[in-house]
Amino acid sequence: MRWSRCLTASRTRPRLFSLRLEDVMDRTATSKSQLFHYFPGGKEELPLAVARELLRHWQDQLAAGIRRMQDIGEVTPELDADREAAALLASIQGGVMIFMTTGSLERLEAALNQSITHLRGMSAEAPSVVSA
Repeated sequence: MRWSRCLTASRTRPRLFSLRLEDVMDRTATSKSQLFHYFPGGKEELPLAVARELLRHWQDQLAAGIRRMQDIGEVTPELDADREAAALLASIQGGVMIFMTTGSLERLEAALNQSITHLRGMSAEAPSVVSA
């Protein structure tokens, strides 16, 4: 979608929650009627749509990385790369949310360690791969 690429590509983009329809119209060269066609609820729908697009892109990139690891023999080919990418993304996002709430990296580190251990096909007793 042209609007999401424009919004996410700019290093000087406005903060997501202070996004104005005019900002979107300027960056995407669209009219207000076009925006309301895709987002009938107006600017309340835009942050969620951008977040969905970013998460989809991130998950696609993780899946591509897992497939590459499968191609070079670092990860078993039996793993479903899309499902593993979804689980890894959920682990990261959950860990980040808990970190933002508690200020503790413990859960994020645990989630990353478990995900990486799983991808490597190692046992749960494998040494920690992420630490503060």
